[in-house]
Amino acid sequence: MKFFASSALNAAAIGLAQAYTTNIRVARDATVLYTGSIGALNLEIILLGFDLPAKSISKCMLKIPHPIEVATNGEYALSVAVTDNNWAEDTVSGANKSLNGIDIGSVLVAVGLKPGDIDVTSSCQGAMDGKLSLFVESQPASTHFNSIQSGSPAIFSLDVTY
Repeated sequence: MKFFASSALNAAAIGLAQAYTTNIRVARDATVLYTGSIGALNLEIILLGFDLPAKSISKCMLKIPHPIEVATNGEYALSVAVTDNNWAEDTVSGANKSLNGIDIGSVLVAVGLKPGDIDVTSSCQGAMDGKLSLFVESQPASTHFNSIQSGSPAIFSLDVTY
């Protein structure tokens, strides 16, 4: 007697589940100005809010879109920090949202090239109540991105694998 089985049948037979990846667009975003926060400088930070699936997340990558404006001709850096979810898109400001956050990662981007992704897996896995909030800071400042209200498909998103 001969036996044959595809790898999919083998996986099903022994109860292995295949990973599934979905793209989740930012649900809330705001540009927050912190006046005089660092010495006499004004600091402009992007605040992103995501609604995560109620599943066990194995990988989570922040997808960074092309900016609509960059204040340099060479390179710019983007750094990401996780922060609390205590903010509302229509009322958040530098006066009511603390700059407290835990650095996650950064990426250096040559102007004109597509920004890389940043691994935010541990932050997605530790998100409270299925919500994740991230600060995105650019150096030099004044690197601008489309907001969710722009209607553009080129906005921040997450590739979530579970």
